[in-house]
Amino acid sequence: MDNIVFCAGISGMCAYSTNGGNSFEKGETFGGTNINSVALLSNKKGLAIGESGKLFEFSLPEY
Repeated sequence: MDNIVFCAGISGMCAYSTNGGNSFEKGETFGGTNINSVALLSNKKGLAIGESGKLFEFSLPEY
C-alpha cells in the first residue's frame, strides 16, 4: 500500500496511482459530488466523503 496515491476533489473527479505518483489513472466520479476526504482502508478498498457527509465506498483495480 506504500505506493498507492489517490486524489479526489471538485465534481467527484478522482485519479489514482499505484507507482507512488509517477503516473495516474482516472478513477470513479462519485456521482459528481465534491469530495472532501479520502481514506484508503487497504490496497483494494477505500472510502470517500463528499459534501453533506455523503459516504462512498470504492474498490481499487488490481495491479
